[in-house]
Amino acid sequence: MSVVVFGAGVIGLTTAVELLRQHPTASITVVAKHLPGDQSSSDYCSSWAGANWISYEDKLGAQTGYEHVAFQRFSTIAANFARQSGVKRFPLRLVYDEDDVKKYGTEKIRQKWYEDLVSGVTEVKKEELPAWASLGLDVATIMINPSIYLAWLQSHLLEAGVMFLRRSYDHIDQVFDDFSTAVAIFNCTGLGARTLGGIEDKKVYPIKGQTLLLAEPSIPLSRMYMHKINEDEFTHIFPRPLGGGIIVGGVRLHHDYNDKPDMDLAERIKRRACELCPELGKPEDLKVIRHNVGFRPSREGGAHIEKERRHGKWLIHNYGAGGTGYQASWGMAQHAVDLFTKDVATRANL
Repeated sequence: MSVVVFGAGVIGLTTAVELLRQHPTASITVVAKHLPGDQSSSDYCSSWAGANWISYEDKLGAQTGYEHVAFQRFSTIAANFARQSGVKRFPLRLVYDEDDVKKYGTEKIRQKWYEDLVSGVTEVKKEELPAWASLGLDVATIMINPSIYLAWLQSHLLEAGVMFLRRSYDHIDQVFDDFSTAVAIFNCTGLGARTLGGIEDKKVYPIKGQTLLLAEPSIPLSRMYMHKINEDEFTHIFPRPLGGGIIVGGVRLHHDYNDKPDMDLAERIKRRACELCPELGKPEDLKVIRHNVGFRPSREGGAHIEKERRHGKWLIHNYGAGGTGYQASWGMAQHAVDLFTKDVATRANL
């Protein structure tokens, strides 16, 4: 049984791993324009992610289902492969200001659907918060070093005999032509699904992100931090495991295609990061290694995970995660592969 995964971001790689788990004898090929290690394109945003696990959802639904599965998988990886995978269980402090409390209410902020999943959410003592903060919550969650994690996923796949090919396609039918023996193709093209011929999903659009990679401090940070400023800007501080430096950001700019870093924004990011985490020191003393810009592959209405028949074969879509690519990856992959396993493999008597 030959299957192709088109796309090698975190969604594509995770889909390939899940496909291998459910169908260990399948012949799997991952084909993509960008592969782990590439940092030359803002469109390949998996390399630019923070990354960590924290849900932004208030209500249970498909998204929280994906995130629930992903947290469990990441917890298992952290427990067994922390030194190889770049995945680590680590505290995160969520900080809310007076405007947040007025807008949402203290009780609503405290009520997290994932409280039992992460083994509790703890309120922070007032004296441990910045002077401007009204509420803080500590969560024991997951942080990820994407550079190591993506390479680890690829290494696992290569060891299992999965083939990787670097190719670029303008139309989905070209993939079917090149892999004529494949019984199914998984479309994990992210932002590319907007312009890919035969797909051209106009609900897909970019959400620009901008971060700074900082040098490792002399005293390692003891936690991650997050604080929302407004709808477009927020502060996050993520120390990456295994010597990956510290990522600080950021922004969520919808439909922004400018891949150049905003240096005024960079200064705001530095100032806010130091206000939120005094351990970083003064903004002018931060050692910036790199300014990063990436485009989150978002989609109106949420992620697109479904199957369709094309040229007598199966095309299974799995894209549109937006800024939740890592934290939903395993759940999205499981859903997509389940579509293949339950509705495709069984019918084909495979």
